[in-house]
Amino acid sequence: MPEILPNWHPAVVHFAVALPLLTFLFFMAASVRHKTGWAPALTTAARWSLCLGTVAALAAILTGQRAMTTSAMDLAGHENVHIHLTWAYRAAAVLAIASLGAWLDRKRAVGAHPLLLLCVAGGMGLVAITGWYGAENVYRHGIGVRRLPDPAALDDHQGHAHHHHHDHDDPASQNGDTETDHRH
Repeated sequence: MPEILPNWHPAVVHFAVALPLLTFLFFMAASVRHKTGWAPALTTAARWSLCLGTVAALAAILTGQRAMTTSAMDLAGHENVHIHLTWAYRAAAVLAIASLGAWLDRKRAVGAHPLLLLCVAGGMGLVAITGWYGAENVYRHGIGVRRLPDPAALDDHQGHAHHHHHDHDDPASQNGDTETDHRH
């Protein structure tokens, strides 16, 4: 695994987020454009996106559990990880139910049954909640981050002047100055 990526969870989780959203959009587009030649293809794309999104959700859970056992965290972070994992289980369960529903609804050439759409929308909502807690794991608790900035080093940086060279063709330096002072 590349050194910059401490585990596979960040790489996998984005598919679990994006594919259910694509599923919903494809189903809706197929329903709205049901009289066009694209509607059956959009319906097929929606079903595949749903199945792949469900697999991605399960892969995100597995890689997340692995990340949980290999990441340093304090008690508050540990509690948040468990909340995140609980929502992930719920999201994956609803997506799995939606996948089963899509399979049962497979004879429908265009669009999806309203209950299937409701289930996909619910799965998307659960994925959003899961993602919220996942973001808190990283940005509030620093879990899975290789190094956090040292606030003391940032304080020492205050008032330090930087000299940047600007290209003469750059609209930002139309006055012809090649160096500009920037203060932080």
